[in-house]
Amino acid sequence: MADVEVRRLGPSEAQHHLDGLASVLVDCVAGGASIGYVGLLSVDEARAALRSVITELDNGRALLVAGFVGGELVGSVQVLFSPKPNQPHRADLVKLLVHRRARGRGVGRALMERAEAEARAEGKALLVLDTATDEAEQLYVSLGWTRLGVIPNYALYPDGRLGGTIVFFKQLFSSEQVGLLTRVQVETVADGARLARGERVVGLIREGTGRRWVGIYELRPGEVVNLVWSGPSAPGHLRFPSSKGLTGVAVASKATFISNDVANDPRYLMAFSSTGSEMIVPVIIDGQVVGTLDVEDERQDAFGPEDQEFFEALATALRPLFT
Repeated sequence: MADVEVRRLGPSEAQHHLDGLASVLVDCVAGGASIGYVGLLSVDEARAALRSVITELDNGRALLVAGFVGGELVGSVQVLFSPKPNQPHRADLVKLLVHRRARGRGVGRALMERAEAEARAEGKALLVLDTATDEAEQLYVSLGWTRLGVIPNYALYPDGRLGGTIVFFKQLFSSEQVGLLTRVQVETVADGARLARGERVVGLIREGTGRRWVGIYELRPGEVVNLVWSGPSAPGHLRFPSSKGLTGVAVASKATFISNDVANDPRYLMAFSSTGSEMIVPVIIDGQVVGTLDVEDERQDAFGPEDQEFFEALATALRPLFT
């Protein structure tokens, strides 16, 4: 049996796989899935619906994850970001679809796990979904989703029968982290000068996470420049070549870099003698690193995988400071 491959599709890749996505949608409706349609769905209607999804991807209001078996697209799931200003941390997970001939291979679970990870990376901390099937309910419970209850007579099935829906939610971070993330998300788009907003943000992050020092840097041609910081003292290097230090590693790889023992890491640019660990999280817009979130702690081994996930969500929330 071929392995299941899941990956996030951007607008151009989704357009490339439009026929495969449409085939899955048509098949699931034909199989009785209650996902917004009554009667059979034509391929042309499915393509039109999916073009609307691609528009949302292009506008940064959604993400799409697809599943492949043997190179063939056999499933997909969408995450729709809340458009409401008071819900920057929330998203709806919709249309988890697996072609009938590919079921029983773990495609749905793989799609869900990847969708949750991608939503988390986009700074989404609370996900909501609903389902009309017992099989899907079992999957969501096994993945740690919380069942809220049933809404009766919620929607029509494709054959015209009226049915209820089961509502679930999942919080991807602790309540304290969700509170901090939402405050940062609101602050980055608030009125006021960019640096003033940035100063409030680093103060919030430092206070909310208990880290010794937090700074935001901007990537400029050939160098990184500190914009704002919060901590006992100013950074030892307000600007330095973008290829140097731990920041250089994060910028080059476009990925978070953690050193949990900076004293024995030759790449570390000495800023504070009291630093034990440092995490550099790139801020990425349209595939390009535009800045970094720099977090330092006096302890060694201060940053683990869960810390990385949360600080990456915070770094995503910083994007408005760079646009």
